[in-house]
Amino acid sequence: MYNTLNIQELVVLITLSLLLLVVLIAFFNFDWLNNAIFQFHSAIEKKHSKTKSGLGRFILAFYKYPGEVPQGIKHDGWKCGFTVLSSTVSTLLFGGVVTIIGVAVYYIVMAILAIALTIIIIVVVIAIIGAVLVPYLLN
Repeated sequence: MYNTLNIQELVVLITLSLLLLVVLIAFFNFDWLNNAIFQFHSAIEKKHSKTKSGLGRFILAFYKYPGEVPQGIKHDGWKCGFTVLSSTVSTLLFGGVVTIIGVAVYYIVMAILAIALTIIIIVVVIAIIGAVLVPYLLN
């Protein structure tokens, strides 16, 4: 079976799936799941506060700060559901940022290499023409 969904349909499908996940986490309100999500978020906060690396803090910030948004909610199920939602959205944003940076760097490097290769080819062609024509011009 072929995938015939376009980008907009995939975005809607992913968004609705995430919202369904949030509602299911809130509806069932399992203590073991809530504890796992709380422990994961607290581990992220501890690593973020202890790490000395600027890059590590930057990456962990994508998970720490969005996870703090739902902390004002009193119901543990909804709090955990929205923590999962915010962490998932931040993961997608982080992946998007990394992808955009990677694509931009790729095209910049390829443009620089293409310009350098063109300059090298022009210099080589001029050197060959000069090596062939200079002896004839001097005679």
